[in-house]
Amino acid sequence: MSRRQLEILSLLRRLGRERVNGEVSTADVAQALYGEDSDLTPRYSLVQGDIMDLAGRGLVEQSPSLHEWRLTPGGIRLVDMPE
Repeated sequence: MSRRQLEILSLLRRLGRERVNGEVSTADVAQALYGEDSDLTPRYSLVQGDIMDLAGRGLVEQSPSLHEWRLTPGGIRLVDMPE
Protein backbone atom coordinates (compact mmCIF):
# COMPACT_ATOMS: atom_id res chain seq x y z
CA MET A 1 0.00 0.00 0.00
CA SER A 2 1.39 3.39 -0.96
CA ARG A 3 1.94 6.32 1.36
CA ARG A 4 -0.75 8.27 -0.55
CA GLN A 5 -3.24 5.43 -0.03
CA LEU A 6 -2.57 5.47 3.70
CA GLU A 7 -3.04 9.23 3.67
CA ILE A 8 -6.33 8.80 1.78
CA LEU A 9 -7.56 6.36 4.42
CA SER A 10 -6.68 8.85 7.16
CA LEU A 11 -8.43 11.65 5.28
CA LEU A 12 -11.55 9.54 4.79
CA ARG A 13 -11.55 8.87 8.54
CA ARG A 14 -11.04 12.52 9.49
CA LEU A 15 -13.38 14.05 6.92
CA GLY A 16 -15.97 11.31 7.38
CA ARG A 17 -16.38 12.16 11.05
CA GLU A 18 -17.79 15.52 9.95
CA ARG A 19 -20.36 13.95 7.59
CA VAL A 20 -23.74 12.43 8.36
CA ASN A 21 -23.01 9.01 6.86
CA GLY A 22 -19.22 9.18 7.00
CA GLU A 23 -19.16 9.52 3.21
CA VAL A 24 -16.57 11.66 1.42
CA SER A 25 -16.29 12.46 -2.29
CA THR A 26 -13.17 11.81 -4.32
CA ALA A 27 -13.02 15.54 -5.06
CA ASP A 28 -12.99 16.36 -1.33
CA VAL A 29 -10.14 13.90 -0.78
CA ALA A 30 -8.14 15.32 -3.71
CA GLN A 31 -8.70 18.86 -2.45
CA ALA A 32 -7.56 17.91 1.07
CA LEU A 33 -4.44 16.19 -0.33
CA TYR A 34 -3.37 18.87 -2.79
CA GLY A 35 -4.98 22.10 -1.61
CA GLU A 36 -7.75 24.28 -2.91
CA ASP A 37 -5.51 26.36 -5.16
CA SER A 38 -4.08 23.49 -7.22
CA ASP A 39 -5.46 22.12 -10.49
CA LEU A 40 -7.18 18.94 -9.37
CA THR A 41 -7.99 17.68 -12.86
CA PRO A 42 -4.86 15.53 -13.34
CA ARG A 43 -4.74 14.54 -9.67
CA TYR A 44 -8.38 13.52 -9.42
CA SER A 45 -7.79 10.41 -11.53
CA LEU A 46 -4.79 9.43 -9.36
CA VAL A 47 -6.87 9.75 -6.20
CA GLN A 48 -9.77 7.88 -7.82
CA GLY A 49 -7.41 5.06 -8.83
CA ASP A 50 -6.06 4.80 -5.30
CA ILE A 51 -9.57 4.75 -3.86
CA MET A 52 -10.60 2.02 -6.30
CA ASP A 53 -7.55 0.00 -5.23
CA LEU A 54 -8.49 0.48 -1.57
CA ALA A 55 -12.03 -0.66 -2.41
CA GLY A 56 -10.58 -3.77 -4.04
CA ARG A 57 -8.76 -4.48 -0.79
CA GLY A 58 -12.03 -4.12 1.15
CA LEU A 59 -10.90 -1.01 3.06
CA VAL A 60 -13.40 1.45 1.58
CA GLU A 61 -16.82 1.09 0.01
CA GLN A 62 -18.81 3.20 -2.38
CA SER A 63 -21.94 4.86 -1.06
CA PRO A 64 -25.32 4.10 -2.64
CA SER A 65 -25.21 7.49 -4.39
CA LEU A 66 -22.02 6.28 -6.18
CA HIS A 67 -20.38 9.68 -5.73
CA GLU A 68 -18.89 9.21 -2.29
CA TRP A 69 -16.81 6.72 -0.32
CA ARG A 70 -16.63 5.58 3.28
CA LEU A 71 -14.31 3.38 5.28
CA THR A 72 -15.27 -0.21 5.93
CA PRO A 73 -14.73 -1.65 9.42
CA GLY A 74 -11.42 -3.06 8.14
CA GLY A 75 -10.36 0.38 6.91
CA ILE A 76 -11.28 1.94 10.23
CA ARG A 77 -9.22 -0.66 12.13
CA LEU A 78 -6.23 -0.04 9.87
CA VAL A 79 -6.40 3.74 10.32
CA ASP A 80 -6.96 3.53 14.06
CA MET A 81 -4.02 1.13 14.65
CA PRO A 82 -1.24 2.66 16.72
CA GLU A 83 1.98 3.19 14.79
